[in-house]
Amino acid sequence: MATRRHLPRLAYLHHELDRLRTAADPAVWDQDWRVHFGRLWALLEHNTTTAERAAAARGISDADRHLIDRLLAGEYAP
Repeated sequence: MATRRHLPRLAYLHHELDRLRTAADPAVWDQDWRVHFGRLWALLEHNTTTAERAAAARGISDADRHLIDRLLAGEYAP
């Protein structure tokens, strides 16, 4: 369950996945990230406005930003 307190993290993750999408090899994107990006996009699109997402992404803490950056770098992969 995602609540409003999760919104900054989710908005930042969505933004960073979108940036990754433009840089990643299309086959890698499709295999590793496309489904997750689509689910996150649907959650945000159906439950928030564009303005809410933008404000939330700007309001993310440095600690949460670092956590998401490490996640996308694969530091939490088993």
